[in-house]
Amino acid sequence: MNKSWLKIIGSLVALLLIGVITLWLGLRTPSLSVPEEGPTRLLGVTLIIPGKGRSLVDIGIKDGRIAWIRPANQHEPETEQEALTIRGGYVLPGLIDMHVHYPPSVAIGQQDLWSLLFVAHGVTTVRETGSIDGTSMELRHEIRDGKRHGPNLFSCGKIIDGPNKAFPSNVSVSGEMEARALVQLRKTEGADCVKLYHMLGRDEAIAILDESKKQGLKAIGHLPHSLELEDAPGELMHFMGFPVVDKAVVGRSENKLADWARLSDQEIEETARKMKELEIVQVPDLINIEMRTGILDPGVLEGDTGLAHLPEFWGKAWRTLFSAPYDEASRIQYQG
Repeated sequence: MNKSWLKIIGSLVALLLIGVITLWLGLRTPSLSVPEEGPTRLLGVTLIIPGKGRSLVDIGIKDGRIAWIRPANQHEPETEQEALTIRGGYVLPGLIDMHVHYPPSVAIGQQDLWSLLFVAHGVTTVRETGSIDGTSMELRHEIRDGKRHGPNLFSCGKIIDGPNKAFPSNVSVSGEMEARALVQLRKTEGADCVKLYHMLGRDEAIAILDESKKQGLKAIGHLPHSLELEDAPGELMHFMGFPVVDKAVVGRSENKLADWARLSDQEIEETARKMKELEIVQVPDLINIEMRTGILDPGVLEGDTGLAHLPEFWGKAWRTLFSAPYDEASRIQYQG
């Protein structure tokens, strides 16, 4: 190999290395200094308790916990004079997001970015309802150990699905023994819950629900098409269980608006009563359907203020991973 070829190869390798470094620097989140904990006073803040109203108060924080709350402008004990003082603003209980899918670790810096955005917007607790690559449980431990910033994180691990799984990242199980073994593995891994998906077979789904009870893990998820409501997990996503799904065409994306259009008001009311009797909890997550409409109507995503905080590729990834809840032919029926 002559010197000119060596120079060309060397230049290409150098350019590739520069590109990788530039990508890493561009995607990583900024490092944050953690202030030393000490007594803090929040003076003249508006305390908002959902369902109970708001009031003007002073709040004292010691050892990372709220020590006292009293009406604003009362006499301050001398022992608190050295505390860090912050005046004005609003205080309310931390928000909890019950349905989140963190990005995989291969998306450099995105897990940390999402964690910081949650905290910055007042979300102090997150339930990860299905990890794409299974790394959310490791992230959970690192946040709890103070190695990374983020909200209190609870995780179900990777989603459990049938052999004809809806998403490539889901874990397939076939047979009762395999289903039970996977739940036992989740327990060993330290999962907080298990997430079922809609392509699970009946025997596998029943086994997962039974083994989850034995292992003390909460079972949540989609309603498998193989189950009726009487056998459903105690917590369902996206109002699943209401629409009668066309099982002949169901696949990697369901919860189509056409399924809802076939329902009468009476059927909805009867199903709601049945769910109440069975003590089934719904986590609607209707934003999922709303954002999926943006796949056919780009204006929906363009007007979303949340995407402004994320790298541009997330809008493209959303369109790649998901499908619209209706097709082009029935688009007019569901708009407006």
